[in-house]
Amino acid sequence: MKLIGILLLLPLISFGQRIAVENGKLNGVLPLDESGQVTYQFVKQAEGVSQAELFKRARKWFTKTYKSSKDVLQVADGQTGELAGKGIFLLNIPWAGMGHDYPIRHAITVEVRDGRYRTRVTDLSIEDLKVKTPIEKMDMPMVSKKFITRFYEGLDSKIMTLVQSLDTAMATADDF
Repeated sequence: MKLIGILLLLPLISFGQRIAVENGKLNGVLPLDESGQVTYQFVKQAEGVSQAELFKRARKWFTKTYKSSKDVLQVADGQTGELAGKGIFLLNIPWAGMGHDYPIRHAITVEVRDGRYRTRVTDLSIEDLKVKTPIEKMDMPMVSKKFITRFYEGLDSKIMTLVQSLDTAMATADDF
């Protein structure tokens, strides 16, 4: 009887070993905030650029980056300098010899001030069969910690590419 109990607990034990907080990050990859949610936050300088100009550049970036920026962009307040939206991107991770696309939902906020801006990417979730699961609680019982870490590394890379594209747009004056 004890053996059956131990066997029933094994999946829970192995799940705990596949996702762990290491150095304040999920599997040492995805940054966590004080509440335990994956959160990316960056503050960048834009010397000599006005809030209005940074707002215009950020709004243009949303339009170019997301196919339907009207659906993504939920807040665009030029007075406060805040742009916020919810988007989705596909993360392709090889599994069992084949690539698989995982839809990743996220929230992104850009706050602009004269000469600087802050970017936050939060509320990351994986969507499969119309079920959204927060990244922090994703359960893939048939995969190893190595796969989950590789998944997190791919996700980190995708987010950093997204933020870098915003940084490029924020550094580029609109010539027309």
